[in-house]
Amino acid sequence: MLESYESLTAKYAIAFFKLYKKDLTRDIIKQLQTCYAFLSHNKHIKAFLMLSTVMREEKIALFKTMFAHLGLPNIFLHLVKVLIEHRRIELVGSILKKIDEAFGRAENIMPFVVSSSHNLSLAEQNEMSDFVRRHIAQAQIVAWDVNRSLICGVRVKSATHMWERSVRKQLRCVKLEALQRVQL
Repeated sequence: MLESYESLTAKYAIAFFKLYKKDLTRDIIKQLQTCYAFLSHNKHIKAFLMLSTVMREEKIALFKTMFAHLGLPNIFLHLVKVLIEHRRIELVGSILKKIDEAFGRAENIMPFVVSSSHNLSLAEQNEMSDFVRRHIAQAQIVAWDVNRSLICGVRVKSATHMWERSVRKQLRCVKLEALQRVQL
């Protein structure tokens, strides 16, 4: 039976998390986020890892160097070795992301992404962080993004919540009202 990609990555991540959750800290998870972001932005590494001509030891050495550079503990090398053994090393980035999500759920952390029409100053970022935490105590802002289509506005989004205050949103509301009037 073939398992879906999502299901398979989730199983590896949950097994790893259950085994090593006592060893994981917020600092390690922050480095883990850097690692899977790096892997997702550098798709050629995934292609390299999938080559059958690349020896097991070379693949392990690549991750050993990467993890040492990021300050990640050797527990993640155990995961890499298992994935190489199971011929699933191409899943490593997705599994690391799922481990991050499992840690967030266990620690009751809700990740948010803040998008704005322009680069926010440090004072504006602090103000947005305070706003989000006033409404949701377990909120943690994980990314600041510039989205010029917001037109003088800000959007704060998580998996279950979203706030938006922008000219774009006001224009959408005006358009919807006009369409509703025409339909009546």
